[in-house]
Parts: sequence; C-alpha cells; structure tokens
Amino acid sequence: MSAARLKALHSLEKLQDLEADEARAHLARCVQDEELIEAAIERIEKDIVSNKLFAFEGESDENRKLDLQRSYREWLPLARRQIEEKNNALQEAHRHTEMAREAMVKTNTALEATGKLIKEINAELDMERQRKEQADIDDIARTTFIRRHLEQTFF
Repeated sequence: MSAARLKALHSLEKLQDLEADEARAHLARCVQDEELIEAAIERIEKDIVSNKLFAFEGESDENRKLDLQRSYREWLPLARRQIEEKNNALQEAHRHTEMAREAMVKTNTALEATGKLIKEINAELDMERQRKEQADIDDIARTTFIRRHLEQTFF
C-alpha cells in the first residue's frame, strides 16, 4: 500500500472522528430534549394534583370554593390536552433519539473499521520494512563473506 493511500485513510479517519463527535453531540441533544419534555409533563401533572387539592380541599368560603372548583374543571381538560401534546412530542423525541443512536453506532463502526485497516496496513508496512532491512543485512553479510573469501584466496 502506498503512502498516499495511507495518508488518505488517515484523512478519512479524522473526518470520521469529527462525524462521530457530531453524532454523539446530536444524541446528547436528543436525550436532553426528551428530559425537558418529561420534566414538562411532570410539572403539568403536579399542577393538576396541587390545583385539585387547592380547589377541593382548600380552606375558603363556600362561594370562593365553588369558583375555584369551577375554574379547576374548566382548566383540567386544557391541562390534559397539554399532557397529551407533550406525550406525543415525547414519542417523537424518542424516535429522534433512536435515529441519533443508530447514526452514532454507524459512525463509530466506520471509524473503528478505518482505524483497524490503518493498523493492519501499518503492520504490513512494518513487516515489509523489516524484511527489507533483513535483506540489506543479508546482502552486507554476503558481500563481506565473499570479499573475505576472495581476499583469503588471492592474497
């Protein structure tokens, strides 16, 4: 494998590393979006409970209590609709998170494959260098042996 191909693989690895970083960041944003939606649902549910307690168990005069209960009954369907909308948004956020997770796995897999290929090529190049070095050493040894043999024979 030529040095140019190895250099191209290193460039590819750098690009894949950037892509993997972006995929991880995107996944983190997706998870954060899910958490924000879940927190919003939890707040609405707590509001339902606390408003119910306030409207039905609070200490107020009868007219005020009836007004609070009427207001609560009017508000409750709106709160439930908000929860439903948030649950729908949460399902969509789950889908986005799964897609982001799959994309991250793909980018990490590609990055690992490129890294493995680079290591294999480097190992091959190292073996090739070692074979060349050994061949050079053998040539020097052969030349030295022949020279000594010729010197002993003719001198």
